[in-house]
Amino acid sequence: MKLHTAVGSALFLLLATGTAVAEDNASIPNEWQRPSRGKIDIDITQADITTRDEIAEGGPISSRLIFLNNCKPGGCVVRSGFESSINNTSSIISGTRTITPFAYSDAVWDDIVDCVRNIYAPFNVGVTDQDPGSVNHWESIVAGEPQDAGFGNGTGGVSPFSCGIINNSITYDFANIYGPNVEEICWTVAQETAHSFGLEHERLATDPMTYIGTVCGTAAAAHSFQNQAAPCGECSNTSCDCGGTTQNSYQMIMDIFGASTPSPPAVTITEPDNGQAVSPGFIVRGDIVDDNGIGSASLIVDGQTILTLTLPPFVFNAPETLLEGTHTVTLRATDFQGTVGEDSIDVVIGEPCETPGDCVEQGDNLTCVGGRCVPGEGADGGLGDECESGPDCFSGQCASDGEGNKYCVESCDLGESDCPGDFGCLDVGNGNGVCWPGAGDGGGCLDAGGEAPTMPIVFGLFVGVMALVRRRRVRA
Repeated sequence: MKLHTAVGSALFLLLATGTAVAEDNASIPNEWQRPSRGKIDIDITQADITTRDEIAEGGPISSRLIFLNNCKPGGCVVRSGFESSINNTSSIISGTRTITPFAYSDAVWDDIVDCVRNIYAPFNVGVTDQDPGSVNHWESIVAGEPQDAGFGNGTGGVSPFSCGIINNSITYDFANIYGPNVEEICWTVAQETAHSFGLEHERLATDPMTYIGTVCGTAAAAHSFQNQAAPCGECSNTSCDCGGTTQNSYQMIMDIFGASTPSPPAVTITEPDNGQAVSPGFIVRGDIVDDNGIGSASLIVDGQTILTLTLPPFVFNAPETLLEGTHTVTLRATDFQGTVGEDSIDVVIGEPCETPGDCVEQGDNLTCVGGRCVPGEGADGGLGDECESGPDCFSGQCASDGEGNKYCVESCDLGESDCPGDFGCLDVGNGNGVCWPGAGDGGGCLDAGGEAPTMPIVFGLFVGVMALVRRRRVRA
């Protein structure tokens, strides 16, 4: 990561809790297209830092994921505080700042993401532009201008720095001052993220950690982490801040993450069974396991992608429009390194169910909702089972009546006899209904007056709420 001009003295005022050390860039020529990039030493109490000794002794790293954030559509809000990509707090800014969105096309953005992935491809670390939420990750904000974050003109990128790995750090790459220049922005992202891994500037023109081509010298055509020792420094050789006189950027990152050995997610469809007779709209779920976390999961039926989800629970319903006959069902998962794993089965659709009795042959504790067989009474997470949130239910839907009663529900069509037993189809707004216990007259969705009943109070529907901690094993 590299710093830019008027950063030094201002940061001492902004960071009351840490020591800010920025390069003196007064000598930077007025070249808009080549701003400098920098690093800011932070107080170790302002971040979670893992030392290189801890890594060398076999200690675990906090993450294998870099999140590229273009701040679309409405900008990124970052507050001053303990370094945390999860909480959107940054140790190197003051107050609350809004970074304006990435200014260029989606095609340019995709090229930048691909470029950064290629630079980090040798290492066992993933690069994504999908927000991982509460999962540990490094965040690279690739958007806005330096003034958005309180830095002066000429600052193209900046990162917190320590002689160790700053976990969950936020780095800044002010892409909007570069124009749609993929290589320049990619170079900046690589350098700033690597500063958070404890890498310094070095005198090697083809390495992302160089200043050659910014403040001094002529830029190389492309940059990648080079597996060779290079002198530390910007325009002249200097001692390295963390000891010695040279660094090998490639080996340093390799020591942290190890070599790239991408393995596909292990995917097993657990429902329905292979060859099972099902009804249109049947549930599809499975076990998805990956050490690097699941970026997305998709349901594919007969070669057509039905739905892609980026957050668990990864629970799907097949289309209601599937015709009778044999259908191939595929559950495909992609991890944060872009590696794909999948599992496929065949199912057979016969006549839609009309009563719970029609579902007996498909399995135990199933009932009929809207012509499809779903887990019902007696099934853990089945229709009418008590719940706290979406993941507790087979349907992914946990509903509350606002009076402390929460039950697993299934979607139903208002005005149709979709719900079993004493369940009724309650109107929860926007033309949507759910089967709610005790709301029917012995079955179906109509009340005595022929209208879909409604709750007399606000009906809260919690659909597919994700637990704030992503597990390595995801129950789809």
